[in-house]
Amino acid sequence: MKIFLTLFLFTGVCFADGGTLDDVCVFVKPDNSISIKYFVEKAKSKDETDNQFIIRDNAENNKDETCIKVKKVDIPVDRKDRNKWRWDSVNKKIKINTTVVTAEDERESLWGVVKSTTASIAQRFDALVKIVKGE
Repeated sequence: MKIFLTLFLFTGVCFADGGTLDDVCVFVKPDNSISIKYFVEKAKSKDETDNQFIIRDNAENNKDETCIKVKKVDIPVDRKDRNKWRWDSVNKKIKINTTVVTAEDERESLWGVVKSTTASIAQRFDALVKIVKGE
C-alpha cells in the first residue's frame, strides 16, 4: 500500500507540471494587470521548436495581444496575491503590487465592519447588504 501511494503521489506531481513548456506568455492588460498563458508540449507540431510553436499559437489565438515571453520559473509561486500581480516594464518581470485593492480585499473589509463591535447597526447592516449583493 505504501509503495502504491508513493507512486501515485509522484506520478501526480510529475503529471501536473510535466506537460508545459519552460516559456510562458505574459499579456499586459490596460490597467497593468496581467494574464499568463502556459503552453502544452503535446500541442506542438512534430518538428516545431518551442519558439516557433509559441509564435504560431499566438498568431492563431492572441492576434490582438502582445506576448512578453518569460520563463515559467520567474512566475511567482505563491498564488495568494494573484490579482495583485502587475508587469514591471522597467525590470521586465512580474511584481506584486500590494497597493491594489481587490474585490476580495473589499469583502474582507466589509466583513470587518459586520463583525465590528464599534460600528453602528446601520453601518453593519449596510456592509452586509453590500456583501450579499456582491458590491
